[in-house]
Amino acid sequence: MKRNKVSFGLVLTIIEKSWRQGCRCKKTLAEVLPKAILPCLIIAGMLLLSTACGSTGLEDLLGHHDNYPSGEGPGYYEVGDTTPGGGFIFYYDEEGFIMTDTGERAYYLEAAPRDWNTSSFPLEAYFAWSPIYTSPPLRAYGNVGDTSFVIGAGRKNTALILAAAGGSLSTTAPAANACAMYSNDETSPGDWFLPSRNELNELYKFHVEVEAGNYPGLDTGLMDIPAYSTDYWSSSQASIDRNAWSQDFRSSEGTQRQDAIKPNAFFVRAIRAF
Repeated sequence: MKRNKVSFGLVLTIIEKSWRQGCRCKKTLAEVLPKAILPCLIIAGMLLLSTACGSTGLEDLLGHHDNYPSGEGPGYYEVGDTTPGGGFIFYYDEEGFIMTDTGERAYYLEAAPRDWNTSSFPLEAYFAWSPIYTSPPLRAYGNVGDTSFVIGAGRKNTALILAAAGGSLSTTAPAANACAMYSNDETSPGDWFLPSRNELNELYKFHVEVEAGNYPGLDTGLMDIPAYSTDYWSSSQASIDRNAWSQDFRSSEGTQRQDAIKPNAFFVRAIRAF
């Protein structure tokens, strides 16, 4: 179900973008101002911006066309909704989260539909994080520096993996490459990525809700064939050369593993943020 709602997150985005554009400051308002002052500034700023900019000016200031499709800002979708991108919303943050590659604010995480990667076997994408390397020059790729766990980091993590891998990416970085290359009629290669550890955990929590029957009619395809694997890969590295974070989607606790060996073939689900 879609809602048209002016949220706190939308107001905060307007004020924060105005702040950064006006003073060229890299810090957010929340970092600069006491918490007691910020709500008052938001209310006053919203009134001033509405008067000065009008609806078109506000839309330009927000950068709707860069962050999400026109009209599909905070509060437009609910968790469990399908989108023009073909997938389903599994996470929504009313105040938004920061994408670590661009610094832009996003509000939704969307998982690709169950049949997103029809070239893989089995039906759910099933890839290694990286291959087994035996020659010393190639082992340098085992260390992908600066990956992060946080929500908003998956897209940057994926780019870091691909940059470090080089060569034929379908061989050197199978999981990340499969996600980055996915596209459909409404999206392009590069829109989708391998989720970070915390993004993957949100997908797991949504999977639990679906399995409990809280989203009737929604077929995510997650864990349809557990005989092949119980884990999904994240894009967060756990240790140099050897390990990356994965998560067990069949366990009741959703166990996150930091000892998963990168050449293991696990399930993969592409996601995107907007």
